[in-house]
Amino acid sequence: MHQPFRDTRPTDTYGAFELRGRSKAAKALVDEVHSAILNTETRQRKRRENDAKTFYVTVERFVGELLHAKAGNGTGRFSRSLSKKGFLRDVVTLENVNAVLEGLKKLDYVDHTPGYAAYGPSFDDKSKTEHRPGEASKFEATQTLIDLASRHGIKLTQIHRHFAIEHQPLEARRTAQGDWRGKQTGRKVPIKQTPLTEQMEQLVVAINKFIDGFTIGGADHRMFYRLFNQCDDLSTYRWDRGGRLYSDSGTERPSYQSMSSKPKEDRELRSNITIDGERVIELDIAGSYLCIFHALAGQPLLLAPDEDPYARVQADRDLVKAWMTFSFGAGKPCGRWPKEFTKRYADEHDGLRPGKVGTARAIETKAIEAFPALKHIGRWGLEWGNLMFVESEIILWAIENLMQMEIPALPMHDALIVPASDAAEGARALYQSFYHTVGVCPVIKTKSELPGIREAVAAVAREFSGLPPKAPRINTRADEA
Repeated sequence: MHQPFRDTRPTDTYGAFELRGRSKAAKALVDEVHSAILNTETRQRKRRENDAKTFYVTVERFVGELLHAKAGNGTGRFSRSLSKKGFLRDVVTLENVNAVLEGLKKLDYVDHTPGYAAYGPSFDDKSKTEHRPGEASKFEATQTLIDLASRHGIKLTQIHRHFAIEHQPLEARRTAQGDWRGKQTGRKVPIKQTPLTEQMEQLVVAINKFIDGFTIGGADHRMFYRLFNQCDDLSTYRWDRGGRLYSDSGTERPSYQSMSSKPKEDRELRSNITIDGERVIELDIAGSYLCIFHALAGQPLLLAPDEDPYARVQADRDLVKAWMTFSFGAGKPCGRWPKEFTKRYADEHDGLRPGKVGTARAIETKAIEAFPALKHIGRWGLEWGNLMFVESEIILWAIENLMQMEIPALPMHDALIVPASDAAEGARALYQSFYHTVGVCPVIKTKSELPGIREAVAAVAREFSGLPPKAPRINTRADEA
């Protein structure tokens, strides 16, 4: 079979200047580099206070980009155009970037290859000249800078613990791009405020302010930010792709949302979280995407209060759940188990590979037999970004309702973490929000073994049993041709 050409050459990372120091070691490194750069300057007057702060932050972001690029598996460089147009409404100014660059070069902390514009004869009229793609400037950390970072205890293999992205309450990114390294995060889009974006941002700010009034124990959390995806054209963007609330830990450690790469261990670690000293419980929406998908497709799922929607597929539950996750994420039925999943499944099942239990194609056949609407996965308005947006609205609406009752709730992506004493109210808020947004009642479950918790959640489920389905409040397929 003919294989399409794939460029496997390493590429530069893009210098977004989004990284800030998280650890004490990172801050000490930036302090030293900043001081050294100031000593190389020949300015007649000191910078004003605000200008001095923004200059320091530019040093911090520049050093972070250099070390992150070096730690990656690309060329070890980052590229960025140094044109004025490229820094309009950016987090750093071109003036500060150039000043920091000169200082880093004098200190032998950076190798800089200047970029250039290219021009050539027009294809339509050879007598005219037109702009051609040129090359952006390239920047690479020198061994001198790497050695300095090492003396501060910063290893390139652990750079993410020391420098991380600084988040805003509301963010949007372009569609992720794939190359030889796999899928690369889409670039951040500068947001032009509108009444809608201001409203969404104000809600996130209000949630952050409310949660700040409680002490979270057993996990790291600094702030929430809401991230929208696939924002490739801001002028026509509908703000209905993604929109999840993510936790920024504020430290070199991961937040409570991703305490371990192993799902079971991750859940166990989260069970040890406390809010104001009280144990918490996690309330999960069973088959969240599956239920949302069917509602948006006009074929709502009617589930019994304690039903497991995945059990309708006559196959290994772990494989069914995985197939759903991969299929919704890819926008098409999963035809082959990913290598990472194969390894994880084997680790959790005494070396048994998923293909020996059921191939992805076999699971697909059984899943579509149980849920015929899955044939429409990936169609307009039923893509992963749409499903994630609806899910995010459910979670946000529930959090907002709980805030009015002075109940703190920590969002997962399809779940809420609440104090154990508020299990019933937490479940009730999720049921109300899901029904209000999607038009059907989901199944809310908890794996908590604390006394009385499962009974309380089950009692709330009975309150909502028998509600008739209705049209979803959010119609992501409104403009379907």
